[in-house]
Amino acid sequence: QIKREEFQRSCLVDSISSLKESVVCHQNRIPPFHNQQHSTNGNEDDDDDPKALRIGCHIAHAIRRIVFQTLGFTLSSGISTSKLVAKLAASYGKPNGQAIIYPEAIPHVMEETEIRKARMLGGKLGKKVTSLLPPELATDKKKATLGSVARLLTLDDLVSGLGEDNGRWVFDAVRGIEHEEVKSTLKVLPKSITAFKSFPKVSYPELEKWTALLARDVMNRVQLDNARNNRIPRAVTVGYTMKPGGSWIGKTFRLSFPTDRDFDSRVQRLVDNTRKILTERGEKSFIRIGFSAIDFVVRPKTGIDSFFAQQEKSTSPSKRRGDGAVRSNPTHTKDSNTESTRARLNARLKQDQQQKEECGIQGWLAKVDSAELFTKAAAEETTTSPHLDANLKQSSQKVDETERIAEEEEGSTTNTATTGEEISQKILSDEE
Repeated sequence: QIKREEFQRSCLVDSISSLKESVVCHQNRIPPFHNQQHSTNGNEDDDDDPKALRIGCHIAHAIRRIVFQTLGFTLSSGISTSKLVAKLAASYGKPNGQAIIYPEAIPHVMEETEIRKARMLGGKLGKKVTSLLPPELATDKKKATLGSVARLLTLDDLVSGLGEDNGRWVFDAVRGIEHEEVKSTLKVLPKSITAFKSFPKVSYPELEKWTALLARDVMNRVQLDNARNNRIPRAVTVGYTMKPGGSWIGKTFRLSFPTDRDFDSRVQRLVDNTRKILTERGEKSFIRIGFSAIDFVVRPKTGIDSFFAQQEKSTSPSKRRGDGAVRSNPTHTKDSNTESTRARLNARLKQDQQQKEECGIQGWLAKVDSAELFTKAAAEETTTSPHLDANLKQSSQKVDETERIAEEEEGSTTNTATTGEEISQKILSDEE
């Protein structure tokens, strides 16, 4: 118990020093006692929120220090009473710093934060919220702030325009209230591997030097991630920012992850595909560009190079016809149909030959001819031996012709629709 109290007291003392290194948002709105040294005594009268936030400053400072000492990366962090507001606070601490937003400062932060800058409001939901504001605010992104939503839109307005769940969530969010807990990221792999570069202003061909460096950096890190985590990305997002006329414009487009076996070939393909899209779009000057490898899947056991080859096959148009749809092999189908036709035809001809031997030519012709009109004519034609020999020779020629047709069908791209019975019947009709 004594050690625990000493540890708590030590954390509170360290938290004050960490707080001094943090940006306090709208500090003039904060009661002075939040930052006073006497709060380190751990009195029960000490307000819970300020004390917890000070300890949060200490934890964030320790994490940033350890990451920098271990990996050489600088971090920015935000501390507040909810996940949404803490994310907003992090932007005040950049670069390589941290910021804290006390509850008393939340309304003022909301008044100066654009709707699209808040977590979960940067996409379609944020646009819907903006459309509910008066036209003079909805058309001006800087005036369409979280604070304006809190002031001008009631709960009924939001529920009516966004639905029950979204309306209630937005109503709380614009007031800095969010109940979602910070989730543990232990053993959770990053969803993307990125590399970006900012410039005063750059254009092609100079830009290609930087895209090559960034592409090589991403490819190297993807290979390291592949070795550690047994996964590979399926796509790359190219993001770039321009500043025509003084206003920033950010755009992105998506490319398939290069599947070449050679490392340098993969890098060059990504560089070439990026230049092609930017040229087609007519983009000329940039102040920022970078790559993000995304959409990771588990790597097959056959290795990274084999995976690239398999991935290239799996993305061919014939494999993307539909969910769960499988195209049959046309060559296999043609072979099966041809073999089946030939087998049935041979069996039928063998059966006909046996009937000839058992009941004579006249009886055989009478069986195969269903029309009585032709039965008599067939019997008269087969009374003489020379004419019979001619018929048998013609039958043999028809069999050869049938086999030739079957062989031609094997090389055709269309599926055979003629059955063995139809071919056999055609031969018999010709003989008649």
